[in-house]
Amino acid sequence: MVAFSLVPRAFLLVAFVLSLASFSHAMECSSYWDCSYKENCVGGTCTYDYLFCKDNYECEYYQTCNQGINMCQTSDGYCLSDSDCYDGKFCDVYHQCLERYDSSKPDEYSCKKDSDCQTGNICYKNVCIEDDPMDIWELLFGWLF
Repeated sequence: MVAFSLVPRAFLLVAFVLSLASFSHAMECSSYWDCSYKENCVGGTCTYDYLFCKDNYECEYYQTCNQGINMCQTSDGYCLSDSDCYDGKFCDVYHQCLERYDSSKPDEYSCKKDSDCQTGNICYKNVCIEDDPMDIWELLFGWLF
C-alpha cells in the first residue's frame, strides 16, 4: 500500500521536472515575431536583448521603439546623460533636462543643499527633487534599470 501511494507522487515529481526542463530550452524561431517580450530571433533561436523592441510598450517610459531597427531609443524631450541636454541643463533621475541652479534667479526648485528644498525633497545637481529611495538606486545603478 505504501509503494502505491508513492507512484502518483513520483509521477508528479517527474512531470514537474520535465516541465521545468522545457522552459530552460531556448525557443526556436524564424523571425522576431516568433519570440517573447524583449527577445530577438538570432540564428534561429529566441535570445533576450534588453534594448530590442517590437513596439513602444517594450521600452522604458522615456524611450520609444524605433521599429526600423527594433531598438528602444531615448524619446524627444528626454535624456540619458547631461550630454543629451542643451543650454547648460542637466539630466535628472527622471530622464528630463532641467535648469541648473542660478543664484541670480532662485525659485522653489533651485538649491545648493537639501535644506533649501521643501520637506520631502532633496537637492540633486542644484535642483530640488522628490526624496524617493528608488532615486538613489537609479542614481547609483541606473544602468541596471
